[in-house]
Amino acid sequence: MLSVVAVQPLQERHINSPGRKPRVGERMTESPEGRHLRPLTGARMIRPMKIRAAVMVLAVSFAVQSHASSDAAARGKDLIEQATAKMNIFDLPSFRMNANVRIDNFGKPLDGTYSLSWNGPDQWREEIRFSGYSEVQRESEGMLYLKRSSAFMPYTIFQLHSTLGFGSTGFATSFFNRGPQGHESIKAIHEKKVGGIKSDCVEIQTELKFSREVCIDAKTGVLNRAGQHLLDGDFAAIGEKVFPRSLVSERDGKRLVEIHVTELRTGEPFQSSLLFEPPQPSVSRHGCMNPTPGNKIKDVAPVYPMEDKMSRKQGRVGLYAIVDESGTPQQFKNVLSASPGLDQSAQDAIAKWRYSPATCNGSPVAVETVVEVVYELQY
Repeated sequence: MLSVVAVQPLQERHINSPGRKPRVGERMTESPEGRHLRPLTGARMIRPMKIRAAVMVLAVSFAVQSHASSDAAARGKDLIEQATAKMNIFDLPSFRMNANVRIDNFGKPLDGTYSLSWNGPDQWREEIRFSGYSEVQRESEGMLYLKRSSAFMPYTIFQLHSTLGFGSTGFATSFFNRGPQGHESIKAIHEKKVGGIKSDCVEIQTELKFSREVCIDAKTGVLNRAGQHLLDGDFAAIGEKVFPRSLVSERDGKRLVEIHVTELRTGEPFQSSLLFEPPQPSVSRHGCMNPTPGNKIKDVAPVYPMEDKMSRKQGRVGLYAIVDESGTPQQFKNVLSASPGLDQSAQDAIAKWRYSPATCNGSPVAVETVVEVVYELQY
């Protein structure tokens, strides 16, 4: 048996072939059209009085279920909003963050630094520095100015942004904008242990009828990302907010990103105008910190090429893309290769995906992202 697993940061998605079966963290839901009522005839006919009673019971049952669903949606929405508000350091008028970072650079550890100077949503500066790579980004009145030492975002830098849990890119691991978006809806709340921590997990059904979860630590009320292979720890106060000083991304028992915050403090707004000057030279586009993500509204499953299947080729494909203001992925760059055939198959499928646009203050914006497609052969 073979399976193709497509993971894309704006909204995680798993695909299995042949035979669609949900995986851990995913639940398929049956549509109402899939259920049919058959009339009773002959000796099984119910008297009219009993039919009316049955209808009344069904109506009461439906009302109770609707009320329960409504209560779950309201409670789930409150849980997510309260957890986000508790951690939202971007509500602070100003702060400075500095961190030491180690990333797994395709099997070799690479040390670097991260810094963010925040003067409010219209004036901030972000810097990432590693040996052989640098990136400076700032915002001014809804315009992002970016200077990086490569033509596009490397795979490891996207992993860094995802682990941080915030940024101007599009990803599913953000601490912010985690509640239902667009036509998404809250289906249920489950109590369970996630990463060994008792949590309340809010199940959100996407527009394409897949499910995603947002989990909240039942004791502390902060977001728990352990289900996404992200370990956040050493939470400390900054003003009226709390934020982790340790953020780690793992896969298959291997640490991909380690972030250790060395400074996180709030105070008077930064006065130096030079700090927020656009880097030169830079490219610019409309955007913001923590845009509201778009939802996938059209999906196409990647195909496992027969040649690669017969030769038992497997692996993970990573494609850099810009999802434009209309929700169309474009400007693909391969940042993680499995094989030429698997790489092309992934791009052919992703090029046909469509999203509702990401937005900043209600206006559509383009966002950078990296889409991952994992090809696996199952025996």
